[in-house]
Amino acid sequence: KDGREECLAFLYRLKHETKIEEEDEQRLLLCLSSNDRLVSFGASELLSHVLDRSQKIPDLAKALSLLIPHRCHLIYLQRHAYHVLGQLEASLPHELEAVMFEQDHQRDCILEFLSYLGNIIDLQILSELNIECLLIWANDVFIQQKLVDLLRDALSDEEVDDVDARIQDFILQLFQKMLRSPINHQLLRSSILLLLTLCVKTAQDNADAFSMMARLLGSIPAESTPTDTLISLFADQDDLLVAMMHQLLTLHVRNQLLPIMGTDLCPDIILIEFLKLIGNDHLVIIDFLISDDATFLEYLMAFLKWFQKNSTTISPMNAHQISSVLH
Repeated sequence: KDGREECLAFLYRLKHETKIEEEDEQRLLLCLSSNDRLVSFGASELLSHVLDRSQKIPDLAKALSLLIPHRCHLIYLQRHAYHVLGQLEASLPHELEAVMFEQDHQRDCILEFLSYLGNIIDLQILSELNIECLLIWANDVFIQQKLVDLLRDALSDEEVDDVDARIQDFILQLFQKMLRSPINHQLLRSSILLLLTLCVKTAQDNADAFSMMARLLGSIPAESTPTDTLISLFADQDDLLVAMMHQLLTLHVRNQLLPIMGTDLCPDIILIEFLKLIGNDHLVIIDFLISDDATFLEYLMAFLKWFQKNSTTISPMNAHQISSVLH
């Protein structure tokens, strides 16, 4: 019943409110369905602003359905598509989903959303989102890479000491989807590290994660052993190689390291394969130790501590090979 000026004044006021009250929400719905294009656009712009603040809208599904006739406004809201899905308990109406996730705009929409999450790197927010919806659109290798890197960064946070079961399930489902097509080495490395980080951060049984790791490694031509395959996969990425070795050592020390493809990834064998990779050159070890990144130093200190404790159980040949380089 309000005229254009009253509606726009209402929308302007609402834009600066911290919370949308119930009576305001009903008026907002009326503005969204207005035949006045300026009013309906102003309402959709407000909706975008509210979603940008991660603010809840009680009847969001209805609000969006009212915008279906105003196709251009829905496209304007695309970059908030996953904020929308995070607030909806049920799936979007088919006609609404078709517009918000049009093929032409789908990739940009997802990448913008992932960039948004990457700036937050908060597992709590990830676990509250309707993250399963991301799987629907994770067909693009670049999007898969962004998702894997995002999840690994989130899990690597020092404050994270356990992982929500929904996040664990999502990670495994993501890899199930990825295995349907060839995986490049960069994505494979990131995926292995994500699974290892997941294992390090969870106290419970990691059998599913190690089984998935074996399937991922099985997707590339194998070396003579799974250990050789792992080392070769990371050979040209020093920082990731050291991170992988350190995580395997951490899991072994905790008795959480499970065999991969029937092979026990013992710390001494992993280090010996690494030493072979660098030609048993102690000068390369020194270069690793004096680099700005202290990761290798942390790994080596942890390994030597384990080596000292378990010297009687390591084969004399392996012990001699390690000692001859490190000493």
